[in-house]
Parts: sequence; structure tokens; C-alpha cells
Amino acid sequence: SPSQVDMADLAQRLRIFDDVRLVVTLRHQAGLLPALWLEMAHHQKPPLPASFIARALGERAAAGVWLDFTRLHDQLLQGFDADAITLLDHAEVGTRPGGLFAALLDLALPGQVARLAGALPEAPPQGGTADSRLPAATEDHPLAMLAAQAVTALPVPDLDSLSLLAQAFGPSPADTPRSYLTTRAEQARLLATFEPSNAALQARLQTTQPDFHLTPPPAVGPQALFREDMTTEVWAGIAAALFRTGPARAALEDVPQTGLPGRIWRRILGMGLS
Repeated sequence: SPSQVDMADLAQRLRIFDDVRLVVTLRHQAGLLPALWLEMAHHQKPPLPASFIARALGERAAAGVWLDFTRLHDQLLQGFDADAITLLDHAEVGTRPGGLFAALLDLALPGQVARLAGALPEAPPQGGTADSRLPAATEDHPLAMLAAQAVTALPVPDLDSLSLLAQAFGPSPADTPRSYLTTRAEQARLLATFEPSNAALQARLQTTQPDFHLTPPPAVGPQALFREDMTTEVWAGIAAALFRTGPARAALEDVPQTGLPGRIWRRILGMGLS
């Protein structure tokens, strides 16, 4: 949102209810930041990753969402008492039977989740996305989205191109991301920037939620692909693979090309490569 919610005004509007509680799920910034970029990329051409990450680290916010959760908590406290606010760990909630629905039910009706377990929905698979236009695999493949956008020149790449690239990156080992939007240096800075504020939030909640903790990101696997690993050879291979697919080729042919690059591009397209 362009402006923050006026929490005092919101609290005043909600006083018609006998009991009001705020429930907020928090995701570790190492997972939240690329998820925010991907959410933007699902609907429009997003900022370049380097500038997006640099701005997020500087402002401690991205796409209108606080990344410094102590500042988010400060905002909530402008209208609500600390004991009316419940923070949930996104990663931990996602592994519960029933997922977020069960967590909310447990807050509303303590002790009833076990009795109603048979009626609870299954927890959604990790790495899924609510946008049915996109393969679920893209959530842990930000570089697949980046590559598809760069090569197809489309603000929102077609599903076939995204699926092809997601498959090319291979299966995700042990629930770790298959690719990272950051460089290794940016990833280290991301962790160093937000670990102190995460620790401060956990210390602040000792009186109201002593068991709260934010699950850290999984360890980086030896085969992890960071943005800096996208060399010229990798980009060329991606372009060639996409060009060989019918839907991707059709999308490329529809992109208006002008000037000398356009003439070269049209000549390549006219060579009949497939």
C-alpha cells in the first residue's frame, strides 16, 4: 500500500466486537524477499534484482511489506495491546496438519484441533503458489522467472517457458531453494541485516509469546545456484532451449524489435532454427 494502515483508527472501528485479536504470520526475510519479487513478477515486470534487493536492505521493507518485523510490531502496537497480537512462524505453521487453518482454529478454540483433526484440510505442499497460471515450482526458482523474462522479453513469461526452465534447474534437494535471487554477498548481507531485529523481536515477545521463534532459512546446498552463477554460457543455453520450444518461439516472434538488434533478431528468427 502507498500508505500505512492507521492502527489506532482500525482499533476504534473494531471496538464494536467483544474480542479482537490480530494474527500475523511471519516468514524469514531470506524466503520472504524473493517471494515478494516473484509475486510482483507474476503480474508485471519487476525491478532488477540488484536494485530491488539493495533498496529492500536500505529501507528494511519491500513491495509495501515490512522486512524488519520489530517495526511491523511497533505499528501494530499503535492500536492494539501486546496480548491481542499473535505472531506465527510461517515455516512452522506450514508443517502442521491442517496448516494455517488448524493454527487459527487452535487460537479460537484451544484444545479442539485434535478432536476435529479428521475434518481439517491437508497442509498445502511447500513451495506451492496460489496463482494457478504459474507452476508451483517457480516459487523456489526465482532465477527461472528472471531468465524467462530476460530471454522472452515478456513482462509476464508464458507458462511453457517457466515450466521448461523450472524443470531444467532440477529437483529441489531436501526442501532447499533450487535457485537464489541474490548473489552470495547479498545473501550474507540479508542475513546479517535482519538477524539482530529477529532476535530483538523474539526477546520482546517473551512476556506474551515466550515460545515464539522464527525458523531460519535452510542451509545453502552445495549445488545451489545464485544470481552470480548465471554466466554468459548459462544465458546462451537458456535462450537456445527456449527458442527450440514452439510456444516460446511464437512469443518471441510477437515481441516488437526495432533498429539494428531488431533486424538481427528477425534474421535469426527467419533462419528456421528449431
